[in-house]
Amino acid sequence: MQIFNSANNEDGFVLIVSLLILMVLIVLGIAATNTTTVELQIVGNEKVAKDNFYKAEAAAYEAAQLLENETAENLKNRDLGGGDVSNDGLVKDDELS
Repeated sequence: MQIFNSANNEDGFVLIVSLLILMVLIVLGIAATNTTTVELQIVGNEKVAKDNFYKAEAAAYEAAQLLENETAENLKNRDLGGGDVSNDGLVKDDELS
């Protein structure tokens, strides 16, 4: 009869170690996938925010140009003699009541 010493029995040790390493790699892969998903969402949100900023900036620039052009047109059409100019777009005091 042969007595097995459990301290010297290393059968299956490589299998257990390889399974543990495989589990660590799986956890790292899942963490990397989650991180990548979050990073993609951040980049998408940043792109939308940047696009909205550029659109708002373009609208503000266009509004400034319209105001500048409108002011120049109003200055050209004004009667500097103090007369009543009907096409300046301003509401007269007598029209308010």
